[in-house]
Amino acid sequence: MIEFLLVGEEAQDAPLIIVRNLTPLGASQIAEAIRPLSLGTASTVDLSELSAFASENVGTFAAIVAARDYGLRPVEGTENDFECALKPSTWDEVTGLLEPFTTETEGNASHAHAYLSRHGPIAWLVSTDSAW
Repeated sequence: MIEFLLVGEEAQDAPLIIVRNLTPLGASQIAEAIRPLSLGTASTVDLSELSAFASENVGTFAAIVAARDYGLRPVEGTENDFECALKPSTWDEVTGLLEPFTTETEGNASHAHAYLSRHGPIAWLVSTDSAW
């Protein structure tokens, strides 16, 4: 599940979008979806179509290739649509950050989280539970 949090809610240091309760399948789906961005074979991917991006307060979430890292930001003129615009090399880094989440941990009991992007006005992170 994905959620947008403002400062003063649960967000500790910045507005952020968190993918909560990320499973190995969900991490793999995200990594596979953004891989074409790092390879230059796609310019935009709609991540909101993935099961890991089910949400009550986030509409669309577009991953976009850009000439520089603009990061995660709201889509102008909307309240709950977002886009994350990064260079292909940065999308490759994001894919690498997701790699540890794509395999089962022993007993599935350990917590893990990672910031996928701190570029732009909104941070983007993933967590195996609801903490970070």
